[in-house]
Amino acid sequence: MLDPIHDASFSRDRKASPPNSQCYPHTRRPIIDKFKAWALASILENPQCHIQWLYGYVGCGKSAIAQTLAEEIAELGKLAGSFFFFRGADERNRIAKLPVTLAYQLSISVPATEPWIRKAVMDDPTLLTPGAHSLRTRMTRLVYVPFMSATTSPDHTAPASATISPYLFVIDGLDECVDHDQVEEFVEGLLSFFECHPTTPLRFLISSRVEQHIQRHLQTDAVSLEDLVDHAPDADIALFLRTLFKNEAKRNRIIQSYGAWPSDQQLGKLIKHIGGSFIFASSIARYILGTPDDDVRLNASPLQAVRAEERPGRTPMDRLNLALRTELGLDGLYHQILTAAEHFAILPDLLVTLTVNSTKQGWSISSLAARLCCKTFEVTAVLVALYAIVQVPKDDESTIAFFHRSLHDFLKNEKRSGRFSVHHITRELLTRAERLHRHATHDLLVAATFLEDLPSLRFDHFTRFTPANRPVVMEILRLLKNYLVLIQDDASAPHFSFIPYLSEFTLDPTSSQRFCVSPNVACKEALARVEAYPRSNAIVTSLVNIFSLNGWVSINNLPVFAEANQDEIDSVLRCLRPVIAYDPKEEVACVRRRFVEQLERGGLGFHPEPLDDIYMRALVRCEELEKDYLSQILGYLLQYLISASTMLRTGAVRLLDFPYGSHSVVRVIRQLYPLVCGVGSLVIQDIQRPLRCRVAFVRFLLDEDRAGRFHVVLRDDQLKSIQRILSFVPFEYIPM
Repeated sequence: MLDPIHDASFSRDRKASPPNSQCYPHTRRPIIDKFKAWALASILENPQCHIQWLYGYVGCGKSAIAQTLAEEIAELGKLAGSFFFFRGADERNRIAKLPVTLAYQLSISVPATEPWIRKAVMDDPTLLTPGAHSLRTRMTRLVYVPFMSATTSPDHTAPASATISPYLFVIDGLDECVDHDQVEEFVEGLLSFFECHPTTPLRFLISSRVEQHIQRHLQTDAVSLEDLVDHAPDADIALFLRTLFKNEAKRNRIIQSYGAWPSDQQLGKLIKHIGGSFIFASSIARYILGTPDDDVRLNASPLQAVRAEERPGRTPMDRLNLALRTELGLDGLYHQILTAAEHFAILPDLLVTLTVNSTKQGWSISSLAARLCCKTFEVTAVLVALYAIVQVPKDDESTIAFFHRSLHDFLKNEKRSGRFSVHHITRELLTRAERLHRHATHDLLVAATFLEDLPSLRFDHFTRFTPANRPVVMEILRLLKNYLVLIQDDASAPHFSFIPYLSEFTLDPTSSQRFCVSPNVACKEALARVEAYPRSNAIVTSLVNIFSLNGWVSINNLPVFAEANQDEIDSVLRCLRPVIAYDPKEEVACVRRRFVEQLERGGLGFHPEPLDDIYMRALVRCEELEKDYLSQILGYLLQYLISASTMLRTGAVRLLDFPYGSHSVVRVIRQLYPLVCGVGSLVIQDIQRPLRCRVAFVRFLLDEDRAGRFHVVLRDDQLKSIQRILSFVPFEYIPM
């Protein structure tokens, strides 16, 4: 019924379904025992610690620890389920089947959950339909709720359920999942669940490498962090090697004749040579003892080359000496293969695209060829040359992937990858762009820093764009195409957005070097350009405090808020580019968080105008429009805020029914835009649409000393209700 992934659990055939990792007996005991104690401890002892995040670098043994812990907890009957992600597996590199797989395992490990899982599916069969529900919903209804229902005491008291010995879910290799957005949704849902149900006897161990989309959610007080770097592996590697060599000596006649081997000095050199990587510890040990090694991550490595040259008659002693002289580490492998493919002209662009320009669908040969403006066979030729470190798809439409995640890190670390680093390649391309037009290139980098998450931009939104320099700008965009997402391929002015990497690059002086963008300096330069305009302070204050929304916003009301004429506003907004985006033709602008944060920090010589003065100007204008009814309309807006917020929580339909005439109300609301606006920051068109109101503006209207004659008087019960709403709304806007 559930259609789970059967080879995702700890009990899978690890040789057929990697990772083939397991801790060697008696190794990694301190951390495994620590996790076992945590997993089995009563929730009452530590109700805040339901989640452990085990993280570390490539090859440090995360999957082996997760595997061993899952096995030992399963033996105790306390493993709720496990899921081992793997980038090279068709289903285990996606998160879509995580809920059904965990639910299936849970129904077996905790049989009392099976009726609840079955009921959830019977009540809503679409829980099994791809895309019908969010990942968070499916995890809640297929895993969390059935577990709570099965473990809650008959009288539904939480303390009784908390006395039950906890169960554990093990989620390994979360970084191997390509669905980054849904990974974030999974983690957010998990944190939210335990925040609401702190006494549920359930724990999660998540192991992964450190990646931003995982780290920014798991690095919280609600999660216990465990860095494997803090658990030096050399002692465990020494134990592993000593035990392995000792056992081999019992059955190997050559070693028996040789005597004590290896010596302490040789073993010390070998451990140092391995450098704390269990991948290489295992591979070297197998090579020395002459046993096969099926770890495909070492394909084309120097160690594999040594093994390929194996000659009859070599003893374990000979192979130990060779291993000590053989370069280890995947870096050597990557350098070797990339150097061999360096003659391909599209190699730098290909590396940048695959490394920093990720897409939800991934890159296929045909989509990559379109991106790089070349033929599919040219892309295929490069991929074939990189076959040992890149998975070459069987057709032009399947997804290309790095064979191992460490290649991604290698290419983003210039100290390791040198000329193959994406940072080095990016600087080379920017140097070429700078030769075409220095000013345009500079503005593009500043815009990438301040407008990096804006969905759609044209070049003229953030810099000068005239017919005279259009060919130059188009050539710059062609050069830097790998750092942009083309939204609309308009020949006259293409629309695009920046990929996140470009902002990361410009803000990191080590990576960007002379192309580094200082937000502080960029803001100072922009503010210096507007100093000559008398109302610039009022315009900038209004812009960053009132017109800084999630996207493009109409600036039709900016002259009223800033008490400035349209020509001055146009001049100031043009001068503020590229730290803001501005489209004078459409009369819209966009201010993002980074510019606002820089002004909030101060030190820029900018003196903001008091917000109360700006609010008063807007209300005076409203008073001119609706002198007789303005007070009643403002009061009704706040009363509606109370009722609409209640309706929003109960799921009721929200409608407006003002007693003073819809025309008057709409005129006031439109004049107050964007203090009051529609969903999606839209200018309201009629009174049948839901509204949003800025929290700061509501507080102003409720403060008689600040609002003066525009003060809104409410009954005591209404005032308490609205103060309660203001206290729990975590957003800039209150939904109405």
